[in-house]
Amino acid sequence: MVGYRCYILDAGDHILQAHDLDCETDAQAAWAAQSLLSQDPYHRGVEVWMAARRVLKFDRNSARPRLLDRCG
Repeated sequence: MVGYRCYILDAGDHILQAHDLDCETDAQAAWAAQSLLSQDPYHRGVEVWMAARRVLKFDRNSARPRLLDRCG
């Protein structure tokens, strides 16, 4: 398993919670992060990181999450 870190964000993009995710792919980590976000309707967004690489940033107001490319 690859180690991912998920950050739950408030409206100002401040970290409210952090969670370790044991997932094999970026897509699995994105799904897990969205599941965590959906548990609380008051949190605004989520970011997923693998070491120094941001994998995903999702804002609840956006149409869909955006997986970032390797350079992102």
